[in-house]
Amino acid sequence: MIILNPKHLCSSMASTIKINQSKKEITRCVRQTGIKYTVDDLKIAKGDIFLNQTLHKEFMKMKSNERSKYCFGCNFSYQDSVNRWKNKTWDAKEFETLELKKQVVTWCDFILSPICNMACMYCDSSYSSTWKALNGEPNYIVDQEWNNAALDSLIDFIRRYVLDISKSFTVNILGGEPMFLWKDTKHLVSCLAKVFEDSKTQLIISMATNLNVSDKFIQEYIDLVKSYPNIEFQVKASLDALGERAENIRTGLDYDLFLKNINIIASSKLVHISINQTVNVLSINGIENFYRYWVDWANTYDLIKTRNFWITHNICTFPVYMDPAILPTRYRLHIEDLIGYLDTIHDKRVNDIKNFWYNIHKSIGTKRTEQILEKANNFFIEQGKKKDIDYFILFPELVEITNASM
Repeated sequence: MIILNPKHLCSSMASTIKINQSKKEITRCVRQTGIKYTVDDLKIAKGDIFLNQTLHKEFMKMKSNERSKYCFGCNFSYQDSVNRWKNKTWDAKEFETLELKKQVVTWCDFILSPICNMACMYCDSSYSSTWKALNGEPNYIVDQEWNNAALDSLIDFIRRYVLDISKSFTVNILGGEPMFLWKDTKHLVSCLAKVFEDSKTQLIISMATNLNVSDKFIQEYIDLVKSYPNIEFQVKASLDALGERAENIRTGLDYDLFLKNINIIASSKLVHISINQTVNVLSINGIENFYRYWVDWANTYDLIKTRNFWITHNICTFPVYMDPAILPTRYRLHIEDLIGYLDTIHDKRVNDIKNFWYNIHKSIGTKRTEQILEKANNFFIEQGKKKDIDYFILFPELVEITNASM
């Protein structure tokens, strides 16, 4: 079997891994492409399930055209991408013994379940039980056996390939909303704490949360942090805009509750906090004010001075109708205003943020085709019907955004 120019395979697997319980997938790919595994697969392979060669053998079992759609178009946001294989014709057997660039793994995303109390505009039922309900799909049932087998595999991998090799190792707990599976979250932290107890490798526990939970969960989280003084804890608070705009993008969000809870966590002085923004077609308008607000907020707690706060980002590229690249080019002005503000902040980390926004600036307008905009118009109408919302009233700019002649 000969494979011609396999540009769809990357010679360097990522330094991050992902465990996705809702999809029963393990990922070690810069584009977050996963391979499905059963409980038996996890129990047999254990920690080796995360190794480069294991995943490549799984890719080889797929048809060539199936592989190519996974890795085609690896772009600027996938910084680990190394496609050095693309200029050679390969025999399939060569993949079995191909020497890969070794990457020390430093990060694991652990998706516990899609149980969530929000239905964000760019999300779907794979990551939100609220979206499942809106779509009339069956309720999600957590597969505890798969979760346990995946955790056992992760612990085996850490013991053999991470401890005392990597300077630090981050486990980023995701959902859905991970605080709604508090028992599982506490168990995960407890197991990991024991593994890292006598190691030189620093364990970091990060949690991506919408912070729209009761006081009980926030207090339990703070109590958990206090129980493990040797672990560095981080909260990645998901928010895309300010006030009502934020609530309208992230259906189900109570902005005042978000503020209340993030203030409680900041007051504890125990946790590194970041505002994690999903950059989308509706978050560019007002982006400078978004940054100004959160930088001023962080300064009231001295979080920037102590490097315990930052603003981080994801880019919404799917569905394409929420991608900032469909915006009219005049929206680049919002980013130019933001970069002007960022120039006033004296922090070395600002350079990375500016580079990120320069790339967004370049992308704006690049996907404004008549076909995409027509489908975008229908996307906002149909999603609004499911939620009994008129997005063209909530966001008047959508009239311009979805009009190819403007």
